[in-house]
Amino acid sequence: MRIIAAALLAAVIAFGSSGLVCASLPKQTQPMPHNFTPHLKIKQGSLLVANKSMRDPRFSGTVIFMLEYGVRGAAGLIINRPKEVDGSKALPGVKGAPDTLYFGGPVDMGRMRILIRAASAPPDARHIFEDVYESPNKELLQRLIDDKEMAEDFHVYAGYAGWAPMQLEREILRGGWRVLTGDVEAVFSATPAEVWSELIRLSAPGPSNEAQPPSSPRQP
Repeated sequence: MRIIAAALLAAVIAFGSSGLVCASLPKQTQPMPHNFTPHLKIKQGSLLVANKSMRDPRFSGTVIFMLEYGVRGAAGLIINRPKEVDGSKALPGVKGAPDTLYFGGPVDMGRMRILIRAASAPPDARHIFEDVYESPNKELLQRLIDDKEMAEDFHVYAGYAGWAPMQLEREILRGGWRVLTGDVEAVFSATPAEVWSELIRLSAPGPSNEAQPPSSPRQP
């Protein structure tokens, strides 16, 4: 975890400053699969909860909020790994920068993203799920800090989790992840370190290692 904290602090910030960068996925250099069949439960806003059998230390005990899913692959943000850092160093040029940054994933850690919970769409942000929006825009981050009424909450993330086409589907079939419906309260939990254990406790694994929280309506 010290390595993650150091990486967050040392990240070279690459916020967009001239409009919204809509795509969260990197450009794919490999051919798109012709036999792609979308997973019925994965969509923007879904949660991936790592099963206890997850062997990859980068994702063990993690909960991931999905930003993108489709034939080009998948991308999301780890929502339960906050780190205390010196915000003035991790986010140079941002006045009043938060001292809590989230490890969003091991991909592209030099680029920051913001998840925003707001009643209406903030400028230069794209809608993800319910009242949650995403943006890489540095000016928007400054506005969120300066104007407390602009959003109910926001978190800043370094890096993201990404999968090549069909990779995530294979990991789910091997039992690595549970797929849950989106939960805004989990994304912006005041106790993020407890989110994984709580979702594991509430979910009821089925034969395919997928589950829905009991409080959420089951999808067909």
